Amino acid sequence: AMAVAYFAIAPKLDLTAINPLTLRAAFQEISHATVFFTGQVLINNSDIVLVKHFLPAREAGLYAAIAMVGRVIFSGSQAIVNSMFPVVAGSKAEERKNLSLIGTALLSVLAVGTAVSVGLAITPDWLWTILFGAEFKILGPHGFPYLLAIYAATTVVYCLSVVVMTYEMSYKIANTAWFQLLFGGVLIAGICKYHESLQQVIMVQLVLLVCFLILVAVPFFLDMLNNAGFLLERRKLRLLRRMSEDEVISGFLRSELGKGVYAEYEERLRSIFLNPDLQDVSECAVRRALLELRHRALWRELPEDTQWYEVEIGSAELNQIRVFPRAQWARTARGNFAIKTVAERIKNRQPLPEDPFVRKISEIRGALTTDTLDSGPIILIGLTESDPLTILDGNHRFVAGVLEQKVERLKFVCGLSTSMAQCCWYKTSLFNLLRYGRNLLRAFLEIRNTEVLQLCESSGTLPDEGPPPPVL
Repeated sequence: AMAVAYFAIAPKLDLTAINPLTLRAAFQEISHATVFFTGQVLINNSDIVLVKHFLPAREAGLYAAIAMVGRVIFSGSQAIVNSMFPVVAGSKAEERKNLSLIGTALLSVLAVGTAVSVGLAITPDWLWTILFGAEFKILGPHGFPYLLAIYAATTVVYCLSVVVMTYEMSYKIANTAWFQLLFGGVLIAGICKYHESLQQVIMVQLVLLVCFLILVAVPFFLDMLNNAGFLLERRKLRLLRRMSEDEVISGFLRSELGKGVYAEYEERLRSIFLNPDLQDVSECAVRRALLELRHRALWRELPEDTQWYEVEIGSAELNQIRVFPRAQWARTARGNFAIKTVAERIKNRQPLPEDPFVRKISEIRGALTTDTLDSGPIILIGLTESDPLTILDGNHRFVAGVLEQKVERLKFVCGLSTSMAQCCWYKTSLFNLLRYGRNLLRAFLEIRNTEVLQLCESSGTLPDEGPPPPVL
């Protein structure tokens, strides 16, 4: 049937659209799917093999019959999952806010699984012996109906985990495929440790799979909490014009003036900071080298396909903006990084004369009041113009603008990419942090270049007089 359907559809590939980037993305998706289904096979089938190994043949045969009930429930839930996954993956970001897709899937799996589990629990023991023979009668408090019901409940718990995992994968909230594969090993170890009876084997799986469901649901609930304010009211960001990356870098470096970040270069390169010529290739190269010198780890985490825009931000768009979760901001936010919430907490914070954090915001508020603030744009990053946005640079200025109710006076630049969820600055997850650590180690092992000085001298941006700045 699949072969007939394939040839009937007669798909035609556009070979001109195939490039290394699309092939790499396709390979990543195939790898994720392979790991995901390998973990499923391991969790679904390892128990039968282990029971056959550890327990006598009669108990192993009974367990195989009991496990068939779980296979029926899992097959039914897979029909729901297979229907949900393409719908979720193809839905618009706006449909994510009502959680109807995952809610319907979870309730469907739970309803079907609960009905089967309860039905098996109340089925009398004598009915199974009539249908299948006296060998299916198990003496003691944990009879055949009890074991069937508990195994069915165990399967339902795992099916709920699969629904959550596929939802997270389709929305790129998290990729827990590797975690599932690792947990399959934990499940095997648990059965190897506890296998005195069929009831013990099933209970070990139930406890472990409940823990697994809780763990895989953590990214989903964190995503809900992060977007709680955003989901209440969301507007589509107004894109004013497309910007080149060189223009964004120029604005970013302008905001670094006076902070001491480029103290050894500011006097000699002040003109390319304040009056950038974006058509001058050598001048743009100098700015890129300066960015690499101090902010290599920050900028390299952004996806390669990031597109930059000048955007308009007003009070109506504040619900979808979050501060950058680092250092003092993480302590102030206490888990809720919504810009309005953070601004309110800073407003109610007891000011201390020696607190540089609050003092800096107060200075910016004063500059906004007197219209003397002269700095680069605030840089935001996000998936699309309708999704949550994170402040990459300009937390202090943005909060000051919110507190003074003068957000409209600030300049904003936004980088958008559908792969932004893989950037640790936009989404702090275990996998993103591991990727960041790998990239940081790779960057650390690179030979630190003298590109800035060389570019400055070759482009003529360094004046003749005075000693050269120190080379890093």
